[in-house]
Amino acid sequence: MKYLALLSGDYPELGYIELSSLLSNYCTKYSIEIYSNKIIRFQVEGECRNCDKLVFVKELAEELVFLKKANKPYNVWQNLSEAISIILENPSLNDLLRNNRISIKALKLLPLRGYPSSPSIEKYVGSKLMEKLNLSIDLRNPDKIVKVYLGKNFIAIGILKKILKKSRIKSKVALPYKHPAALTPEVMQLMRNISQAPSKVIADPFCGSATLLSNVKSRGYSLCLDVDRKMLKKALINLKVA
Repeated sequence: MKYLALLSGDYPELGYIELSSLLSNYCTKYSIEIYSNKIIRFQVEGECRNCDKLVFVKELAEELVFLKKANKPYNVWQNLSEAISIILENPSLNDLLRNNRISIKALKLLPLRGYPSSPSIEKYVGSKLMEKLNLSIDLRNPDKIVKVYLGKNFIAIGILKKILKKSRIKSKVALPYKHPAALTPEVMQLMRNISQAPSKVIADPFCGSATLLSNVKSRGYSLCLDVDRKMLKKALINLKVA
């Protein structure tokens, strides 16, 4: 199955590392292609397991069509028309959308001057799909959200699977954490995701901080402590002296 991942704009590098770690941990076969600092295209056998646990992936969509096109203000409509035609000519893609209430959301990942507005793109895509697939538009309670990503060198359309509605990751000033308890649950979850822990046991580098403990246990992992041998030897000497 093919997916499109929109990375968090603040730290896209962390989103890529997190996604790569999760795929290597849970998927036997996968491939990743980077098309911008925000959009990643990847393919796995079957469905993307545990993708709902990703923290720095802002949106995850099941890919319907991906076109490598140089988008200029004068040919955006032509490229969109070609992408929609690919969807309409593929019966399996038709079945994913047919007889559903949908909402169209467009995101432009390129300079704004001279390009069509997002509402006009949404209206165009929605009208073309409605003509052939017996769809209805429902902005408040859609069965499926169709996402349109417009990049400098590509157009991608997919069915939205996951969206990070609220994040406590953003920070106006990038400061180091001075204490493990100051780490947010989202950052702790990111640490767990990039750890690539193949088993159900994760070593706690902070020796039992409550934030990591609660996050790990909620995901079904067990926690062990990584203790320095020299520290244990010194502690044993202290006990003997006492």
